[in-house]
Amino acid sequence: MNRGPKLHVPSTDSTRRWRRYLSVGVVLALMSSLFVLLGGALPAQAATPEYEIRGTWVNPPPTIARGNPVVAEWRVNVNDADEPPSNEPVENVTATFSVEKAIFDEIPDLCVTEGVDPPSSISEDGMSLTCNFGPVAMGTALVVQTPVVATGLTGEEVVLDGTGPHGETVELPPVLIRNTFAMDIHYGGTTEVARWDDVDDPRYVDVDIPWSLRLGKGSDPGPQRVTYRLSMAATTRDGTTTTNNIRVGVHPEVGAFPENHGVAGCTPFDAGRADGHPWSEPIPNQPAEKITSFVDSCTLTPVAGQPGVFDLTLEGINYDLTNVPSHDSSGVGTELGNPLPPNWDYIATGSLWFRVLTNQSGSLRLDSNEPTYTSTTGLQYQDRPGNNVTNKSYTLPGNFSAAWYRAWTGSGGRAWDDTYRVSAGTTVVQQVNVGRRDLDLAPDALVGNCAVFDTQFVTYAGDLSDPNRPSFSAQVIGVDQAGADVEPRGPLDNPPPIQYYTGPVGNPNNFDCGGNPAAWSTTAPADLSTVTAIRIVYPFSLYAQEDRDLLQLLAWVTINDDVPVGQDVWMFGSVLRNGEWLGDGEPWDSYVVTPTPDDRYPATNGRRDILRIVTATPYIEKEAAQTTVRAGQAADFTLTYSANGSGIIPETVDGYRIVDTLPLGMTYVSESADPEPVVTVNGSGQEVLTWTLDDVPTNVENELTYQAMADEDIEPGTQLTNTASSSFGGETYGPVEETVTTSANGYTIILKTADPEYVPFVNDEGVGTGSWTVTIESHDPQPQAFTDTIDILPYIGDQRGTDYSGTYTLSDVVLPNGGTVYYTDADPSTLSDDPEDPANGAPNAPSPLWSTTRPENPTAIRVIGGELAPGATFAFQVVIETEGAEPQDVYVNRAQAIAGHTELVMRTSAPLYVSDYTVAKTSDPAPGSTVKPGDTITYTITVTQEGPVAAAGAWTDTLEGVLDDAVYNEDATADIGTVTYADGVLSWEGVVPVGEVATITYTVTVKDVAGLEADGADTIVDNSVWSPVCPDEVPEGEVNPCEPPPLLVGYYKVSKTSDPAPGSTVGLGDVITYHVQITQYGEGAVQKAVIDDDLTAVLDDATWNDDASATSGTVSYAEPTLSWTGPLVVGEVVDLTYSVTATAVGEGDDQLTNVVTSVCPEDDPECTPGPCVPAPDENPDCTTTHIKGDYEVMKTSDPVSGSEVEEGDTITYTVTVRQYGPGAVEQAGFKDDLTQVLDDATYNDDAAA
Repeated sequence: MNRGPKLHVPSTDSTRRWRRYLSVGVVLALMSSLFVLLGGALPAQAATPEYEIRGTWVNPPPTIARGNPVVAEWRVNVNDADEPPSNEPVENVTATFSVEKAIFDEIPDLCVTEGVDPPSSISEDGMSLTCNFGPVAMGTALVVQTPVVATGLTGEEVVLDGTGPHGETVELPPVLIRNTFAMDIHYGGTTEVARWDDVDDPRYVDVDIPWSLRLGKGSDPGPQRVTYRLSMAATTRDGTTTTNNIRVGVHPEVGAFPENHGVAGCTPFDAGRADGHPWSEPIPNQPAEKITSFVDSCTLTPVAGQPGVFDLTLEGINYDLTNVPSHDSSGVGTELGNPLPPNWDYIATGSLWFRVLTNQSGSLRLDSNEPTYTSTTGLQYQDRPGNNVTNKSYTLPGNFSAAWYRAWTGSGGRAWDDTYRVSAGTTVVQQVNVGRRDLDLAPDALVGNCAVFDTQFVTYAGDLSDPNRPSFSAQVIGVDQAGADVEPRGPLDNPPPIQYYTGPVGNPNNFDCGGNPAAWSTTAPADLSTVTAIRIVYPFSLYAQEDRDLLQLLAWVTINDDVPVGQDVWMFGSVLRNGEWLGDGEPWDSYVVTPTPDDRYPATNGRRDILRIVTATPYIEKEAAQTTVRAGQAADFTLTYSANGSGIIPETVDGYRIVDTLPLGMTYVSESADPEPVVTVNGSGQEVLTWTLDDVPTNVENELTYQAMADEDIEPGTQLTNTASSSFGGETYGPVEETVTTSANGYTIILKTADPEYVPFVNDEGVGTGSWTVTIESHDPQPQAFTDTIDILPYIGDQRGTDYSGTYTLSDVVLPNGGTVYYTDADPSTLSDDPEDPANGAPNAPSPLWSTTRPENPTAIRVIGGELAPGATFAFQVVIETEGAEPQDVYVNRAQAIAGHTELVMRTSAPLYVSDYTVAKTSDPAPGSTVKPGDTITYTITVTQEGPVAAAGAWTDTLEGVLDDAVYNEDATADIGTVTYADGVLSWEGVVPVGEVATITYTVTVKDVAGLEADGADTIVDNSVWSPVCPDEVPEGEVNPCEPPPLLVGYYKVSKTSDPAPGSTVGLGDVITYHVQITQYGEGAVQKAVIDDDLTAVLDDATWNDDASATSGTVSYAEPTLSWTGPLVVGEVVDLTYSVTATAVGEGDDQLTNVVTSVCPEDDPECTPGPCVPAPDENPDCTTTHIKGDYEVMKTSDPVSGSEVEEGDTITYTVTVRQYGPGAVEQAGFKDDLTQVLDDATYNDDAAA
């Protein structure tokens, strides 16, 4: 099934990469040299295909014979009739071809048979070809060859026409048919049929002789009426030959067609088997391969006054070849017989019936003349000699006979008729039959059968009896007359023993089976080859005991392998009767059944039979799988060879030789045959393939396949004829020929693509470079001498859809594959882009309109390329430069081209658009938001394609207003295009496909407070993007998508001190007041500031006074932590105070330490931590520490308190002041109120410390 090749259907999407920089100069330089094809979606448009068709014969011969091919070559193109023309595919591009007096032999490989509607096909009569090229891209020129095989008669003409997809029909010049002609009748093999009127009192016998009429392959029909002169001669048993006793006979009551019974002279061949003859009636249960036709009329007429001479007239011969057999009727049962020679078509067979007036056994000989046949077209051919003679024997039953037993080998014919043919090495059977018919012998009288061997040529094979074959189920067989109570044929219950003779027989015809008794033994020798005769001896009573009428001795002998072809080999039999062995000498020597005057013995007779040695004859046919082959590709050939024989030939033969000579321009493909041939080169430079084959089955069509490669440089349309012959046994058949024609099936396609389909819009001046590439692809097996392309450049009003602002100029025509550029500056509206237009000259021959000198402003170019090799591509690039272009400007370019071999014009076009796209920038957090130190800002820039084609765009993003406040994270990514970073500038360039958006992201991280203050940050993160498509202005109230509002940085600082100052000593009851100050910095407010003071290390030495307050925000206390939180507007300062009262020394660790911290929870993105800075009193780190210290006063007196004193006693008071705790007491003291003393005593003013 031919799926067909895949024609190139161009996609409207392809991908090419390009680079460009912001510099206009760089853009122009790079665009013209580096732009390559990038796909984009073309606008959908309806297409109206139009077609052309042309045809011609490829090297047509003056005449052509039936069965031979002639090749037509057709050119069909498909183009878009609309403007601008597209290269869209057209489904089911179909051409039809019709032929008279020929048939289409194959579906060309360019015609698709599956997945299309209608599928490519050949009509039932072979005279119409439907070729569906499948989907074909507009802008394609195809070449397809349609081989046809002549079927007409000599004088008729092959007439071929082709109809294109649009209905235009082209008829090719007729090709005259002149055929060969060969015709032949042959006789040869006969059947076993011979019917006596009365075997007991015979007066005549009716016998048949089959005939076959055959027509040479490829021949014109022969005459409707032909007459043969037959000379008949009958030989009687005494050797006398006569012609006076031969009459027209009748078909006896044999065969399956009663309507033929009793018909005189000539009937269909419907009874018996005959080597070399198929039947002419549909024999029941027989394969059609063994059956051909009869004729309308067949008459056998005696010629007056010429005894034994008859005219055979055949009329109404059928030459339509619809019922041509391949095998003869010789096969046993339903098996096929021998193959018929394939170079002949057997068109009719029949049986001739003759009546021989005789009461004796004998034979009938037929000799036919060799008439000259005249075909219906006037050609002549003389009947072939060598197969116009045959013999038919007829015998009467008796009580003794000996003959070759042909049933063993399945051969037709009758005993003693000299038609038995076998090959050397064949095992055959001698039969010696002795019956009791007409014998009156005593029961104990000895009777015997003896078989004598032609020892020069045969060897005894022993007992080869086969119980599955009744006629050969034993070496001694009993035969009964019809109607007996036992099986008609079978082994004996008590057979006599076989006696073996091992002595010499001399001339076997004269051997006495009773001589040399010592050489006979009932024991078979170990070496059977020493046996030269066998016999049985038995009493006459054995017939009655076994209830048999005839006893048959079978002797299997094998023809020696070295017996030459043509050798006559005989068998001999003798009978024992009344104690005497009979057979040698008279009367047998004078007894004639069939004369054999030129052989070792003059005739066959009832006890002597002949066979002749034949061997297989070679035959060969050659066939190519297809009648066309592509240059550089292999052709498949099949050699059908056989070793045929109509007699018994060996199952296989050795030394069968095939010689196949390839034509110049073809070489054998190694290992394509099994077995491999021996490859040599003859004097003409042709490869000769030789096979010598063993074990070749006989009478079997064997196949040998191989491949031969057609040279790459061979011309399409070249007829390559190779010849083959086969040889065996000294005979050669052939040569036979097979011709293939190198195919030119293929196509050429033109494609135009913009490189890419847009002019990038990357600068404000509308300056850019764009280009188209015109590509001509050859899918043609033949080199094409040239390509010729005319390209009319776009102009306003070109009806193609061109519409642009500003101007453009032709920058360059780039020829990477060579070629010549021609220019014209003629008004483009007056130009034709068809190279065949007369104003343009001719393909590959420009008119004066075109010049290789470039004018200042060309309006069209013409590019002529050199040879385009099979499978190659020719391309050139047309580069333009724009100025003042605007987004979505369009330039539509169209071209038409012709290639040297495909010839028909191919059309294409491609639009070139100025890119259109939009750019927008945003951020996360959103533009205008406030960010804090450490925040990550994610910027997203989108490039959105606009218009019908992909957008080539660019932008830059300078980070100058960012990097004083933030750090770039080196993480820019783009899902389309390429983004780069250098010297504080991000740049992107890329091509955004239709309907898609390029997304570019990057991040920056806001510096910490130290970084901000160290770098002098303005705390304004101001970032915008530039692109030529960014608007300069936007309506009031709208935001420029390229200039989003900046982000503002806000933060705060925290300080802490206390009263008393940090580091002081406190004692019981002292109050410590803490003062925390929170100050906002930067251009952005702080959404949430937080501080915490963990008082754990304070409250073991003090008590919380629950007096916390703040100038704004929220204060909370959850022992042991004081917390504050709140927003901060720009410039805001928040004061937070709270206090504790010290407890006694020793209640805790006497250390009161706490730290204010600003830490945000991980799950609170609104929170901003603030760094600690020194307080106004220079407390540096938001930590305060107080140490507890105290003292005690103890007083004693002398005398001790409670003593009685007398007036004048001096009481000495001692006061002790003692410090305790880790903190020093800066000021200790006491008072001693002596009021209660001085009323009773006077102070001595003597206090001392």
